[in-house]
Amino acid sequence: MRRPATYIYIFLMLLIPLLLAVFEKSVTAQFTNSPNAIVGILGGMSVLSLFFYAAVMGVPVFRDEEHGTAQTYFTFPVSEKNYILGRFFGSFTIVTFMNLAAVLGAIIGFQIGGFLDRPDYGTYTDFNFWSYFLSFVYLLTFNAFFIGSLFFSLMTFFKRMPILYLGGIVILLATIVSGQLVSKLDTEWLSIYVDPFGENAHGYLTKYSSISELNTMQLSLTGKFLVNRLLWLGIGIAIFLFTFFKFSYKGFLVSKKKKNTKEDNEVFEPSGLTTIVQSFSKKAQRENLWSLGKIEFLSIVKESVFLVLIVIGILIAGFVAYQSNQIYGTPSLPLTRYMVVQIAGGISLFSIIILIIYAGEAVHRTRKNKTFEFYDALPVSNSTLYLFKIIALVGVAVVLTLLGILVGILYQTGNGYFNYEPGMYFTYNFAKIFPSYVATLLLAFFIHVLVNNKFLGHFIVVAIYLGVPLVMTLAFKTTNPLLVFGGVPGSFLSDLNGFGHYLTGEFWLNLYWILFTCILAALGKIFWNRGFFSSAKERLKLARQRLTGKTIAYTLFFVFAFISVGGYSFYNLKVLNQLEDGDYSDKLSADAEKAYGKYMDKPHIQVIDLKANIDIYPAERKVDAQGIFKVVNPSEQPIDTVLMEIKFPISDTKIDKVIYNGKEITPFLSDTLYRLFIYKLPEALQPKDTADLVIETKVRTHGFAMDTETGDILLRQARHPGRI
Repeated sequence: MRRPATYIYIFLMLLIPLLLAVFEKSVTAQFTNSPNAIVGILGGMSVLSLFFYAAVMGVPVFRDEEHGTAQTYFTFPVSEKNYILGRFFGSFTIVTFMNLAAVLGAIIGFQIGGFLDRPDYGTYTDFNFWSYFLSFVYLLTFNAFFIGSLFFSLMTFFKRMPILYLGGIVILLATIVSGQLVSKLDTEWLSIYVDPFGENAHGYLTKYSSISELNTMQLSLTGKFLVNRLLWLGIGIAIFLFTFFKFSYKGFLVSKKKKNTKEDNEVFEPSGLTTIVQSFSKKAQRENLWSLGKIEFLSIVKESVFLVLIVIGILIAGFVAYQSNQIYGTPSLPLTRYMVVQIAGGISLFSIIILIIYAGEAVHRTRKNKTFEFYDALPVSNSTLYLFKIIALVGVAVVLTLLGILVGILYQTGNGYFNYEPGMYFTYNFAKIFPSYVATLLLAFFIHVLVNNKFLGHFIVVAIYLGVPLVMTLAFKTTNPLLVFGGVPGSFLSDLNGFGHYLTGEFWLNLYWILFTCILAALGKIFWNRGFFSSAKERLKLARQRLTGKTIAYTLFFVFAFISVGGYSFYNLKVLNQLEDGDYSDKLSADAEKAYGKYMDKPHIQVIDLKANIDIYPAERKVDAQGIFKVVNPSEQPIDTVLMEIKFPISDTKIDKVIYNGKEITPFLSDTLYRLFIYKLPEALQPKDTADLVIETKVRTHGFAMDTETGDILLRQARHPGRI
């Protein structure tokens, strides 16, 4: 409890559920703070707390060896079993305080939400202690014991940080697999046993519950939920007992490997003096950069844990592709346009996790193994020592991108499909996926340069990558890709139009975020920790010294490029197209309902026959449509006006011409904001009479937008051919 990082973990465990609870929203009759909603908040915290559990439960025994205090502790009259019990339950007590902070945060958050009195966020019910306590025991505590036992055991016996990461990734993958299983009717029952956190199992058991049951039914340790909890708690107890009985002082102090050494009887004969010429030319700097980058890259890709992670990534990508490439249990042909999307969906998150982990390792490795004293003493510039690690990580990103292509081709081959379309594979993966990898690794590298605590750095990166979009959506109600890290416009891959024009928008948004992270990387360079300087005051002093004219120049270049690309993207998204944030659409609908609600109960014409002529021009990104309708007045009153509303999402959609019984008519009311138009008929349509109505519309697109455009056109016209 003396480490400042511990208090930071507790504070974050309090803050995150507090914010989630404040912005929790119910769109049904379910209470916003119902027992089911509380389970969702606190159950999700178990997943987010994985980094904190690892930082607390994974290091107590390992720290004794790392700091050289193990030999001292083992001379005390403390038995091996008492040592393990003390280390484990001491750490578990801290984790329990963290979980209590999460419960307190959820309580405060829901109370604040109820106090704010926001009708659009739903209705709040009275405070119920048991809703929080049961979630704390059955979810947070059970999960903390299982995860803590796993991390504690891994680090006790392997004493390698990558092994700890591997254990965490396996747990996350089990959660992903459980989510995939619960989405399929044939396999959802299996999710109960695969889900280590219990949240998916609870969701499966309550998916058919009524609103009344969700509002009143407390989390109960019965039925299949009992099976899930006892299964994973039992695994945690088994792991702990294995560690408890297997641990020994002697085994712990023995080095991991003892290399066999052979005595060399050959006599060394010096070859004479060698003249060494020091060179600090640009060429020498480039050679140093390449050499160090190659060493760093090989140290990552040759590591056994990295290879195991690659194998796991291949398996999980194949599993996701198999699950996704089925429609109601019937497998589809593994077409390349399906594979690139499905494989990326299965392996991208996994690859992001790998890059975040190894970005932290690249920054902290030399500190951990004490080789920084050697590296930092070399006559090599700060730029070289900083950049070679980034270059190595970019190389890892290339490997992970190629891995997605390889898995897709292997999956197609295994299913007897050989039309690989390599151009589509490389375009999709290197134009859409690879830029996100680069932006992520630059962000992670910058965070780890600033933060000395590796686990805290991992959490901050994940919080930015996943938490910021969540906060932007809940608090500010926006999905603006210029504000959400890694955001890009929507896209649609089809046999008809291929990638279409979507790569243009994705290119500019990807460049936008890469330039943003390049700014961070430029700032991170001046904070790069070289030598024994470690305090914040010393690092700030060094940063001011390193802020030379050259550093300022390329930082300003990145800033100027970032602003320019952002401005161009904003012009396309907001000016040429429609991109609204906040409650704009809700407010617009409410205003329209007030203005035009009086027409809802009026008689309207009814379409009894139609013919649609739709001309789609993919190259020009435009659509010309003509609807030829036969309409009838189904009411007992004459109808002399027709109300038309444009529902198509593309902003530049216009009604070009309306012809009623051979006569062109024009609207007497045009609401271009809500896109609603009211036409006066030349003569009233009498009850039960029919008429001919022709409507011509034009859709034009400009620049790049958030809408999928072509996908919307194809889907909407297939489903609603007569809709404007």
